[in-house]
Amino acid sequence: MQAIRPEFAGAFTEGESAALYIVMSDCRQHGRCDRSVKEIGDRAGVGPTTVRNALRKAGRLRLLRVTERRQWRARNLTNHIVVVHRRQIAWIAKFRPNLGVKVYPTAFKKAASTGSSRNKQSGRPFGSRSDWPPDGSKPFPSHASPTG
Repeated sequence: MQAIRPEFAGAFTEGESAALYIVMSDCRQHGRCDRSVKEIGDRAGVGPTTVRNALRKAGRLRLLRVTERRQWRARNLTNHIVVVHRRQIAWIAKFRPNLGVKVYPTAFKKAASTGSSRNKQSGRPFGSRSDWPPDGSKPFPSHASPTG
């Protein structure tokens, strides 16, 4: 299923449609999209110019309203993008975005131990202190305590 209604889909290139897919999925989930142009482009796999062109075309077709948030003597805040076309709002209400989010069950069975990490002869973990040194002697000779 496309993120844009079929009567508008012909107006956009494939890259612009990918950028609008990200915008429409955010608008469906949060009511608006406030991602940066670079972030939309990274998620859609297109460049920032393609994202700007898509937003400009969608604004011209009156699908979206882009509100710029400029700041004086500071870096501009991200744009607020809102869907304003009534039919497009109804369309994205039925839209189910697939953004690569995988849902896994929360409960897992614990894997059975194969016993490969255990010493087969003693039943203790390999390399434990009780089986060192291999000949059974003490690792360090004991010295007589000095008597004074």
